[in-house]
Amino acid sequence: MKRATLLLVMLQFPLALFVLVVSVAAEKKPAPKPCLTSGCTKITLAYTLGSAGTVWAHAINGEEVHTFEDKSGQVAKIADTTGYVSNTEAEGEKNVDAFLPKGCYDATQKPTPSQLQLIAEIVAVLKANYYKMPDFFWTVLYTAQKPECLNSSSIPQYRTVFIYTSLANALHWDRDALAAVIAHEVGHLQDKYCGEIGQNIVANAGQTPLQQVCEKHADNIGIQYVVGAQNVVSPTGTLLHGVNPNGFTITFQTLQGISPTGAGMRYSSNHPINADRITNVKLALEELCRKNIPNACQYAVPLSE
Repeated sequence: MKRATLLLVMLQFPLALFVLVVSVAAEKKPAPKPCLTSGCTKITLAYTLGSAGTVWAHAINGEEVHTFEDKSGQVAKIADTTGYVSNTEAEGEKNVDAFLPKGCYDATQKPTPSQLQLIAEIVAVLKANYYKMPDFFWTVLYTAQKPECLNSSSIPQYRTVFIYTSLANALHWDRDALAAVIAHEVGHLQDKYCGEIGQNIVANAGQTPLQQVCEKHADNIGIQYVVGAQNVVSPTGTLLHGVNPNGFTITFQTLQGISPTGAGMRYSSNHPINADRITNVKLALEELCRKNIPNACQYAVPLSE
């Protein structure tokens, strides 16, 4: 009887282990790459060898160069099931107000229910992703319609993305463009070393060179998140389709039309210039298509077009 029981256990155990391994493998997702092109890699390596990059390299080697305190648990307590936190409750809101130029943020104004629903649907398809994505929270801040207020942001401590109505209005609340904006900010959360070290070396090493690298990383990661967005069914039974990564191009073209950035700003701006970012979208999509990433080829457009 004991031998029979032991044999049964031996026969069942490999099967159970196989099912477990298959299940874990099925759940494992690839992490998005901060660099998709050789140009991005060369830029990153160049700054890694520079003064700002030296600090960054120390972080990669495990040395303590930042003191970020994870406060996302505070946000989780007040977020709804979509990750939304009302802008009167958003943890870190005062931090965002400090980042914005004076007169941009208006705490007395609120986004409309339809605007919140649109963002919630975009977040839903982004979170159902082919790639590994950090769980994040989001909120919408009402901001003045001025060129200096056209932005968005994210705060790693709170794992929260802040969408500004000024930029959303400029984009006419276009679904694909807003998905690009949100995915870019989640890219900053995913590329946490870049964001954390970048904020800590501003006073010592200067922000512009490293910040440009960080912004390109966030663009690349965001492009992968948009390509990897999956169709999902909403709680009401509506099928929500994925999004088009060319929303990045729409965003950069819109920003270029409002606040043009020329080649002369390539080395002085803390963001890559819009023309370079548009080119990078095409390069990134071509690379993802070459690697046979699902959905990428249908959006890839040759640079000559």
